[in-house]
Amino acid sequence: MPNPRIPRLYGLMKLHKVDMPIRPVISTIASPTYYLAIFLQDWFKATSQFTPKHAVLGSRDLVNKLQMEQRKDGRLISFDVSGLFPNIPIEPTLEYARQLLRAVNVHTDLIDDFMKLLKVCLENNLCLFNGEIFKFPENVGVPIGSPLGSLMGDLFMDRLENEVLTVDNPLTVDVLYWFRYVDDILCLWGGGHRCGTQQVLVGHKRSV
Repeated sequence: MPNPRIPRLYGLMKLHKVDMPIRPVISTIASPTYYLAIFLQDWFKATSQFTPKHAVLGSRDLVNKLQMEQRKDGRLISFDVSGLFPNIPIEPTLEYARQLLRAVNVHTDLIDDFMKLLKVCLENNLCLFNGEIFKFPENVGVPIGSPLGSLMGDLFMDRLENEVLTVDNPLTVDVLYWFRYVDDILCLWGGGHRCGTQQVLVGHKRSV
């Protein structure tokens, strides 16, 4: 990339929330790894045919999926993941990506090269703010604004949902349907007034 620049940090005000907090976002368009990150994301999706089981593509896709559902009695719940991208555990999520590539018989050397390049894009979390260069703390998963945020978020959530939303899990057995768009979730709960879904998801995330 000609004339690469350090990603710039800026803030977006959350006008829909009390006291209008600011969401920190980085602009990575001119960063040295921007196009590499986009290539890796596209290559992975095309190679692994990765399609998150519970994800929807948008409002029209959600409507189509809801129309296919049989009418069920339950409590309709909507919620989102708090700070999804910065809280993604990198290593377990990368291991899940490796498993998906192995499942479609990608050569080990090619997987290793993909993982090395992916880590190059994920580990250099630098940003420029007020003329000074800062590095994000090690516990920050994927900064908001990274071109890999969508892929890493879907990988983490898909792994979590596949492990938690099972028929033998007593805390989520009453989930009648579960649809997710990035970090926003629409769920039909058929088990009465107390919902164990949030408890199990939070507990599982901490143990990953």
